[in-house]
This record gives sequence, C-alpha cells and structure tokens, in this order.
Amino acid sequence: DHLIKLPEHAQPFREGQLCAHCDYVATDKRIACPACHGRNCLSPKKLSSTGKVLAFTVVRRSFPGLPVPFISAIVALDGGGDIKVNLENIDADNAAIAVGLPVELIYHKAPWGDAQGNEYMVYAVQPVDKTLRAGVAA
Repeated sequence: DHLIKLPEHAQPFREGQLCAHCDYVATDKRIACPACHGRNCLSPKKLSSTGKVLAFTVVRRSFPGLPVPFISAIVALDGGGDIKVNLENIDADNAAIAVGLPVELIYHKAPWGDAQGNEYMVYAVQPVDKTLRAGVAA
C-alpha cells in the first residue's frame, strides 16, 4: 500500500488511517493506533490537501548535490494528521513564512527513478496565497 493514491481520472491524494476508537488520524501505515493503542480499529482515510504550518526551518547547508536553501516544515492537515514536508514555491527569505501559514499539497514526479526506469511521485506544500509564491508579483 502506498501513501500517495493516484486515481485514474482524479488528482493524486494522500491516504492515512482513522482510528475508530479515538478519531486519531495517522498519516502513515500502522497496525495499531499510536494514540489509544487500539488494534484492528484503523481504516483508510483520504487526507486533506490543505493545512497550516506548525513549525519550519530554512536549511542552508546540506549534502553535496542537494540544492539549498530549502524549507522543511511540519504541517497540520485540515481534518487531522501532521506531515513533515518541504515548503516549495516561496523564497526562503520571505517574511510571510510563519507558523500558521495556510498551505496546500502539491505533487510532481521525483527527479530520480530506480535502476528499472520506474518513476516516482513526491509531494510538497506551497502557500495557498498565490501572491506569496516565488515568481508572482504581490
């Protein structure tokens, strides 16, 4: 099972799990609820494509070959679930980057594949406000 679902005639989306006992939303595959420790109580849940930044950091030094700066963020998705993800399409020095910034999930092909030539889909977030996106005049 994959966390990114690719419906044939619809937009990609993230899938998590909802606990029937305590309503906790897990954003990864689990065999037990991490909140109430219930078993056999998790069912698939389509995660929201919007949320708000809970925390972030601007990474300015990294491994050779990895472009910097980039913004690593923790996002609270609307409707439940937190994800660690890169914040894209905004300048790393933009003063609007703050806790509470509304963001939306975006998907694109990964810049790498595997030895068999398979392609992979990756996700990130970008500001909901189009005027904050890099290359857009305010």
